[in-house]
Amino acid sequence: MNKNDFLMWTFSPLFGPVMGMDRATIEMIMPLKERKAGIVIDAKVANTVMQNHREEYDMSTLEVPVLCFHAKDDKLADYNAARAWEERIPDCTFISFETGGHLMEGNGEAIQKELAGFVDRTR
Repeated sequence: MNKNDFLMWTFSPLFGPVMGMDRATIEMIMPLKERKAGIVIDAKVANTVMQNHREEYDMSTLEVPVLCFHAKDDKLADYNAARAWEERIPDCTFISFETGGHLMEGNGEAIQKELAGFVDRTR
């Protein structure tokens, strides 16, 4: 998987329709050179394994509180799959947003408020 800055910039107009991201998002994270290895690992390994073998991850033994945010209109990560973590993780707080896409745009204030409350409750 070859990722280069020009290629990402070229395809950035598709980020809105395909992933629900504004083109400015790509411009904000440029240059990608330093992030290429992580992008490849995330796309080819972590995401694929979690998506295809979700049942193999026993989350019932987690002993730490977990806070999960997800937007229903996220086109990259399945909402129902994320929602299922709430049932599989003993101390999971799941916060759902109607909109915001993969980056949960427009929900920053709500996220910060929930995060602050979560940290206060788990100290």
